[in-house]
Amino acid sequence: MIQTLNIKGTIINLDFETQISKLGRPFRLSGVRLCIDEPPIWVDKVLTHKTIYDFKYLDDGSFFSFQFDQHNNFEKKV
Repeated sequence: MIQTLNIKGTIINLDFETQISKLGRPFRLSGVRLCIDEPPIWVDKVLTHKTIYDFKYLDDGSFFSFQFDQHNNFEKKV
């Protein structure tokens, strides 16, 4: 399992510790879910889904999410 995300050169840790965004806003990991809108594919003999990582801004309670493909490559902000 990966421990960090690389989003266009920005590294985000996948733990529940508070982190600070480039804009100075505190956030933390809220959850991880599978993207079931698309069928899974086989990667190294394992059936895998795309993954969505949800984060919560701690200053106003809003959320933001990133979607990664089955090879852990960044796809888009959800």
